[in-house]
Amino acid sequence: MSGASAAGPIAVLVLLAIFLWLVPAVLAYQVGEKKRRLGLVWWGVCLGWIGLAIAAMVGDGIGPDAQRCPHCKSLVPGDATRCRHCAGELRSPLHGAG
Repeated sequence: MSGASAAGPIAVLVLLAIFLWLVPAVLAYQVGEKKRRLGLVWWGVCLGWIGLAIAAMVGDGIGPDAQRCPHCKSLVPGDATRCRHCAGELRSPLHGAG
């Protein structure tokens, strides 16, 4: 019966590992997806809950002057000349349409 009694602590350790490692990694992925910065998932994977807090505080990297790409509709910085997602050429609002 010693095998049955050892399964209890192992199950607790597995659940604890899931809570301390997997949950912050998934939440950091969701934060990164919302901010369009999927590299933030590594903060959750490497640092757990502390990394998730750091990922939540990081800005989205776009800025208030963001514009939408007319080709793929992704948000890109306002001073960009090409979309980083589809490489489509962007019209600068400073230079006008022509």
